[in-house]
Amino acid sequence: QEEAEFTLGGRRMPTWAVLSSMTATELSAATFIGVPHAAYTGDWSYLQLAVGALLAKAVLARHVIPLYRRLDIVTVYGFLQERFGARPQRAAALSFLIGRLIASGARLFIAALALSSVTDIPIPWAVVGCGLVAGIYTIAGGIRAVIWTDTLQALLLLTSAVAVLFLLVEATPGGMSGLFDWATDRGQTQILHLTPIFSLTDGRALGTALLGGFFQTLATHSTDHDMVQRLLTTRSAKGGSRALM
Repeated sequence: QEEAEFTLGGRRMPTWAVLSSMTATELSAATFIGVPHAAYTGDWSYLQLAVGALLAKAVLARHVIPLYRRLDIVTVYGFLQERFGARPQRAAALSFLIGRLIASGARLFIAALALSSVTDIPIPWAVVGCGLVAGIYTIAGGIRAVIWTDTLQALLLLTSAVAVLFLLVEATPGGMSGLFDWATDRGQTQILHLTPIFSLTDGRALGTALLGGFFQTLATHSTDHDMVQRLLTTRSAKGGSRALM
C-alpha cells in the first residue's frame, strides 16, 4: 500500500492534473528555449514532429495504457520483468537511468542558466539549488508531489509563454498582423517540407519528421518511466488515455 501511494499516488490523481504534469514534463526548459530559437532562425517545421507525436499518442492511448491498467502494473519495468524476464528489465531500467541522467542534467543546466541570469546566483549553486529542491519534494511526497508541482510549473510555463507573446506583439509595429507579415516575408511560417519527402540529413523533411516524431513518442511514452508513471496514477485507464491525448 505504501509503495502504491509513493509510486502511483493511490491511483487517485485527477486527469487534468496528470495532463498538466505531462505538459510540464514534455515542455522542459530545453523546449521552452530551444524551439523558439529554432523557429526564429529557421521556420515552423518543428510542428511536423508534433503531428507524428500525436499519431503515436493515439496508438498508445488506444492500446498500451489500457493494457498497463488491466495488468495492474506498478512500473513499466515491472511489466518487462514479468513478460520477458530480469535481464530485459534491468537493461531497460539501466538505459532509462543513463539517458535520464544525461537529458535531465542538460535541462537542469539550462534552468540554472535562467535562474542565474535573473538572480546573479553562480551557476554551480543554481544547479545544486534546483536539484535539491526537486529531490526533497520528490522524496517527501512521491509521484503525488511531482504531479502537483508539475501542475504549478505548467501554469507558470504557459503564463510565461502568453506574457512573452504579448510583449512581442506590443513591441512589433502593426501588432500581431505585423508580426506575421515580418515572419512571412522571411519565409519563417513554412510548416511542411515536401521536397525531399524523406532525408537522412535533414530533419525538416515531412516524412522524416513524421516518422521520427511517431517512433520517438511511441518509445518514450510506452517505456520511459518518467512519462508512463504519470499515466498510471489516474483513477481509470480512460483518464490516463485522455491525459496522454
